[in-house]
Amino acid sequence: MEMDCSHTLFLDLYKSDNETFSGQAPIEEKETELIFVHIGAKEFTVPCKPEKIDVVIGMNPTYIWSLENGENLTLHSGASLILHEFRAEESGRYTCSISFTEEDQLHTMTFSHTVVGYHIRGELEVLLIFQSNSCDKQLTREFVRTLHAQLSQLVFHLRCELLSGSTTCFPTVEKPLDEFNLQVELKVTPFGKDWDKSCYPQIDSMALECYHSAVQKNLQEAKEAMTEFMDKNKNFSLETSNGSDVSFVNTFFNFLEEGKCHEGYGQTQELQSRCPDCCTLCPPGTYSVATTDSCVLCPIGSYSLHYGTIICISCNNNWLTSHPGARTSADCMNMRAVAIAFAVAGRNIVPLLKLMERPKYKKKVLLLLQLMNRPKYKKKLQLLLMTLSL
Repeated sequence: MEMDCSHTLFLDLYKSDNETFSGQAPIEEKETELIFVHIGAKEFTVPCKPEKIDVVIGMNPTYIWSLENGENLTLHSGASLILHEFRAEESGRYTCSISFTEEDQLHTMTFSHTVVGYHIRGELEVLLIFQSNSCDKQLTREFVRTLHAQLSQLVFHLRCELLSGSTTCFPTVEKPLDEFNLQVELKVTPFGKDWDKSCYPQIDSMALECYHSAVQKNLQEAKEAMTEFMDKNKNFSLETSNGSDVSFVNTFFNFLEEGKCHEGYGQTQELQSRCPDCCTLCPPGTYSVATTDSCVLCPIGSYSLHYGTIICISCNNNWLTSHPGARTSADCMNMRAVAIAFAVAGRNIVPLLKLMERPKYKKKVLLLLQLMNRPKYKKKLQLLLMTLSL
């Protein structure tokens, strides 16, 4: 039976990374823990050592946290990591390394936590129609800006946020030359400042129930406040540059409750069993747009580095990836060389080609030279090296 060449190469490549110096015990790496945090959660604590793992930490431990989410960042040192006002870009793989001395030997334990942001589906679509005697772009833009500022201030105090939508101006059927309808679309999201003030930010049934209650309460209060405001303010007036007034009279006002995932989010199996109406940030290698509620693999020839991607990055030089769902630019390959290599050497050459196309692997040349001494691969490698030098 043939040995998987790629498996052998990668084992050799990383074998020396765990070598230790005298007086230092081997580094212990624990399994990754998956943690979900609601976007905008006021505070969330990630312990270095998960409660379910029973290990003994020695004397005078030191802690180092790092975040890998497309780039490596070194964070503060401490037994727990506290995240405030959690943002989508803070999703990623958090690693905590604990170093301590036991029996005159330095020990290091590494715990990994994959922290992923999510949001509960829930928002209000707002549709307003105003009748006016002008469709001037500058005037309508100024009016919509003023209206948005007034309504934003209103919902801000109710822990909500007002987002702008599309604006359309068109003539009326009755008086197409003198009267116009200005259609304004807005969106109310319940995740404003301190939206979860009364909730404990953990992913369990009690927290989810509290989050759901907060979402519904915030939206209902915003809906009532906006309705009262529009009932009292039917006629809006705007002064033009020449001193005349342009009026905007509200003729229609309505809400539509929406339950879609935001861009960059999708429903995943890991969280859906506990929260059917929760949307998780799409992981690296995938993306999503507002029209879908699922994460889609990046197509061949593209990749995504971060959580919450809405557009995958195309490979440079029109290079392609060997599979959908690529996560880094290192997955991009010169497919001209691939095609020739396939024709010359067949499928067994692909792992070697990938290795040569990825400059981050420091030992690739040494590995290839070692393989050159094996008759089984010598001819294929010679042909491949000739191909890549063309």
